[in-house]
Amino acid sequence: MSAEKTIRISEKNRDELHKLKDVGDSYDDVITELLDEYRKRNREKLAEKMRETEQMDSDELVSLGDG
Repeated sequence: MSAEKTIRISEKNRDELHKLKDVGDSYDDVITELLDEYRKRNREKLAEKMRETEQMDSDELVSLGDG
């Protein structure tokens, strides 16, 4: 079910979104694509932080042992 909402957007940002549109695309399509890219970039950042943590020397890590 699709609900239409009005969102406030500056003319500058609307113009930038318009430049990203392909023929036949709606602004919703463009925003969906931008959100997908944002999520992908965040997953990549998280994966990189995980790799960095795995490569750390064990001396740099703090034990979360039995306390």
